Amino acid sequence: MKDDNLNTLFKNFREEFDSEMPQLGHELRFEKKLKSIHPDKGLNIGPVLKSFLAVAAVAIIALAVFIGQPNNSQGMELATVSEEFSRTQDFFTIAINDELKKIEAERSPLTENIIYDGLRQLNRLELQYDKLKLDLENSQEDNRVIYAMISNFQNRIDILTNLLEQIENVKQLNAEQNDTTTTI
Repeated sequence: MKDDNLNTLFKNFREEFDSEMPQLGHELRFEKKLKSIHPDKGLNIGPVLKSFLAVAAVAIIALAVFIGQPNNSQGMELATVSEEFSRTQDFFTIAINDELKKIEAERSPLTENIIYDGLRQLNRLELQYDKLKLDLENSQEDNRVIYAMISNFQNRIDILTNLLEQIENVKQLNAEQNDTTTTI
């Protein structure tokens, strides 16, 4: 499983990002504050500024990808140890991606906080896995590192499975509350 250079770049700067979710209604409060400061201007930006911002955003993304390219010291993948471990890694990667697709399909304002917390846990495990890849490269196929990598994959799937269960519970609880509200 090759790490995407852009994902690696974001992982390296993860601690510098503001990862807290704003409170519900944050955007409306912010817009209201802006309008109180400049009541005649509002939030309208001209088409020239919009196109400039779009070009700037594309340039920043392209630069980030370009900067991330030369970094080849990513450690040793589980798949490089043997054909059996390659199949194991492929199985886990496919299972994790399938679970992530299911979770993304369930994303809504109701489930956003649960998904956010679950994905934060998943990111921590991915960072641990990156360290394990370096350990595997340094230890020359130490069985303890290999089993830790497999365990890391299993933990990720457990987190995603639990996350899907929590989403279902929240949806069911919300449906029950809506039923109670409409019958009263």
